[in-house]
Amino acid sequence: IAMPDQTYRLTTPTLLIGLGGLGCSIVQEVFDGLDEETRKYTRAHVLDTDGADLKDERYDSLRTNRWQTQTSRKVTVHECVQQLDVGHVVSRWFPAVSAGSLLHKQMTKGAAQIRAISRLAWLDTLSSNRIDALNANLDRLFLARADGLSEAARVMIVNSIAGGTGTGLFLQMALYVREYFRQRGTT
Repeated sequence: IAMPDQTYRLTTPTLLIGLGGLGCSIVQEVFDGLDEETRKYTRAHVLDTDGADLKDERYDSLRTNRWQTQTSRKVTVHECVQQLDVGHVVSRWFPAVSAGSLLHKQMTKGAAQIRAISRLAWLDTLSSNRIDALNANLDRLFLARADGLSEAARVMIVNSIAGGTGTGLFLQMALYVREYFRQRGTT
């Protein structure tokens, strides 16, 4: 595989998106390892349902730059389903749970390997406009171009497929990014 030349790598705007605990951790580590020249064209954004993980000191730089999004609010799963279930859309795909313990789980405690909770949190994030920081990072991809062109940018989504947040969100995130650029006429 041929690697792109140094100029291309340094000037191509790149957004690293980390989803869930492992995805966030990897994105933070990669971003921290970039040289200063590459950082001029690179942003990182992490999203997680677990509020405690995002408050970890390793994410201080991302928090300071507003490059993170907590996809959960301090509500229970049941409350979140009720708030979003306009027209019974959510109840069509959210699993019916006979054991009430899942419904009483706090959303801020993370998806805990339950992908449907991650998807529910994502819908809640979109419906409550807590996605502005990610949108700003997506917009910045095209402002960062040294040559003023807007046709080439990279978005890399990093997540594990073994957990809840990353596994439950990676397809929705890819579709969201594609639609975001399509609506702005940049795809």
